[in-house]
Amino acid sequence: MRLLLVQPPTNPHTGAFAELILALRSAFPSLGATTDFAVNEPLVGEGINLVFGAHLLTFVGQPLRLPPNSVICNLEPMDRPASQGRLPEYLELTRGFPLWDYSPRNASIWRDELGHDGVRILRIGYVPQLRRIEPVPEQDVDVLFYGSINDRRRMVLLALQQAGLRVRGLYGAYGAVRDAWIARSKVVVNIQFHDSLIHEIVRTSYPLANRKVVVSECYPGTDVEPDVRQAIVDVPLDRLVAACVDLVRSDARRREVEEHGFEIFCRRDQVDYLRSAIRETAVLSASRIAIGDL
Repeated sequence: MRLLLVQPPTNPHTGAFAELILALRSAFPSLGATTDFAVNEPLVGEGINLVFGAHLLTFVGQPLRLPPNSVICNLEPMDRPASQGRLPEYLELTRGFPLWDYSPRNASIWRDELGHDGVRILRIGYVPQLRRIEPVPEQDVDVLFYGSINDRRRMVLLALQQAGLRVRGLYGAYGAVRDAWIARSKVVVNIQFHDSLIHEIVRTSYPLANRKVVVSECYPGTDVEPDVRQAIVDVPLDRLVAACVDLVRSDARRREVEEHGFEIFCRRDQVDYLRSAIRETAVLSASRIAIGDL
């Protein structure tokens, strides 16, 4: 099994996939699979490629074609026509491959609107290896946001500052640099880039796994699993600021939410979720990889 990252030379933002790749690479051995990791170098012939960032294939700068023994792991929200129109090559590419998606709503769009009958759900869960952020003596940042900035995100971040909070925004920061800021922060806030109704669990799972409060834009109709909704502080856009202010000002409440979210997320076993995805994916179940008794 090769965990394959598609990474254009001028795009550092594939770093956003690192924690999910870590979780899956940590989970596969429990299922009897040997794994490795590569960038832009797929296995050809024997073995399976689990591909991250396939929507970036046309930007790699060299003819990179996925061999038939590949499974695409989609991390793009597909609930907006703009997303589908922006990625025509990606949509065409996926038709020839099994596809794993973290979102049931995404999966229904793939099947019902885009005609892809090979999509399966890969739920996002916990492995102990995700716990990499050590507490620091002083948290000098009240609210941390990481991601690209547009008008709706900027509006919230400015409102947080106007409420008297110490706000830090990061763009293009991953790995140890981002982790150090997470450690220094009391709250991590998740604001949707668009008015999407798909919860970005790939973004929120990592701080949850590291005992961090996550305040996330969420609505009654948002596609989010019930236990994840309980692990985060789920509020609509117009209540994000008030929720952050309350948590920053109450150390006791914040500690309670940290522990509650961590305990819930820890029960989401990535090994079990991976086993289920493999069982439902014919190309893996029929492959010659030693993946244990699945």
